[in-house]
Amino acid sequence: MNILDVGTGDGGWNEIQDVFPRSRNIKSSWLYEYGGSYAYGIDIDEKKIEKARRRINNGARFFVMNAQETSFSSGFFHIIHMNDVLSSLTNNYFIIKETKRILSNSGILLLKETVNNLVFFLNALPLRILFGKAKDNIDLFQTDAYLNDLRESGFKITDEEYYWYFEILGWTSLWLCGIVSRFLKIIRLNRVFCRKMVVTAIKL
Repeated sequence: MNILDVGTGDGGWNEIQDVFPRSRNIKSSWLYEYGGSYAYGIDIDEKKIEKARRRINNGARFFVMNAQETSFSSGFFHIIHMNDVLSSLTNNYFIIKETKRILSNSGILLLKETVNNLVFFLNALPLRILFGKAKDNIDLFQTDAYLNDLRESGFKITDEEYYWYFEILGWTSLWLCGIVSRFLKIIRLNRVFCRKMVVTAIKL
């Protein structure tokens, strides 16, 4: 089973993993937790890839590569992981298309994205009201735009979670983020105030 971390940076270190249940170790990274000789990490930044090679020594292999046009063969990976990749691009079409190409049939895409649903909602709502019949073509949430891109590209969404998150000058309270996220989920406002989306999708 081959797995890939897209946009791995300097090793995939994620300071807010403890907020999200799919990640087990706050001091670790996705490749550190699940990597091995079958694991690959790619990033377009050569210096970050060199740092990743020094930080993670579990057999994972790292390459300087553009995720929108990789050199991997079709269907090579069974699991592909992305953390804050789509939100860094102006057009997601090519990277989603390439992800689908290198993912095996029924392969799994694990997607984590930083979003701002509240601001997106406040901007989209007037457009939904003004355009009447065409309103269904206007996404109310930033997360909806990402999910629609995946569905239109041939992915089936099997799980989606929404979390609140904040950061001030590089500092955040994981405990507070977790408490607020749980409360917003209970009162069904977690999508409106979502700052982090975690999605599992399967290639059809």
